[in-house]
Amino acid sequence: MKKVSIIGAGWLGQTLAAKLAEQGYCVTATSRDLDKLKKIQAKGIKTCQLDLDNLLAAKLDEAALKAVFDTDIVIGCFPPGFRSGRGHNYLKYWLKLTDYCNQYAVKRLVFCSSTAVYPEIAQSFTESDLPLALTEDITTHELLSEKGLALWQVEAEVAKAFNGELMVCRLAGLFGPDRDPANFVKRLKAISSKMPVNMVHREDVVAAIHFLLTLNTLPDVINISCPEQMSKRAFYQLALDARCQDESLQDKVDNQQAGKHISSQKLIELGYQFIYSEQKKALVSLQN
Repeated sequence: MKKVSIIGAGWLGQTLAAKLAEQGYCVTATSRDLDKLKKIQAKGIKTCQLDLDNLLAAKLDEAALKAVFDTDIVIGCFPPGFRSGRGHNYLKYWLKLTDYCNQYAVKRLVFCSSTAVYPEIAQSFTESDLPLALTEDITTHELLSEKGLALWQVEAEVAKAFNGELMVCRLAGLFGPDRDPANFVKRLKAISSKMPVNMVHREDVVAAIHFLLTLNTLPDVINISCPEQMSKRAFYQLALDARCQDESLQDKVDNQQAGKHISSQKLIELGYQFIYSEQKKALVSLQN
């Protein structure tokens, strides 16, 4: 039985913890929120309260550190916090986590990153377009947004610092139960019929991470995004249609702006079969 610690058992992390426990892993899930931990405990999963700010301030005792880091695999599922104003600590959090992983000889570290790392230009991106090494000959470097560059730098610093086997999972936009894309529409002023949508159902992210952990060797970087290509406008109209309500995007401007497409071909070639390879089926599942 392999031991796994999930740092940040939120909307994604809780589901991942349940999946891995179901598959026979000995799981410890962490959160700073006691209410979340109680819900996880009710499912028979071990928990540990962990506030990343306290981790930075070295306020955790040896028992708490051992409960989290005396494990085979650590999976970091916490968001960067750019919107909430906590993004300036994201690198510090990851480096401190990595330091403890090294101290406790953790074998595998999974970094749940984002496809927001890729620049918003009209091309299809594979993992090799932004490797973990920050090199001057990467032509897309100058095209990265401030957020994208920050994410890439964190990935690269963790790759240099960790002594074990690192896998960076670049996740597309997540949706699933309690996160219906149809609810996003009212906040959108314009929806392009030219820009590809890069979204993925939470169930596929959880299943893909479990699949990857079964491999003898982890890929250093992997994109996890629904393989079906469609425009944002088509996707959000499908989301509305899935509700079986008479709604449309007629009041939304179509600026026909182009954008990036995230390729999941590497994941497919490794042998993963998407649960929802078609967005329509994924969206309809939300109404069941």
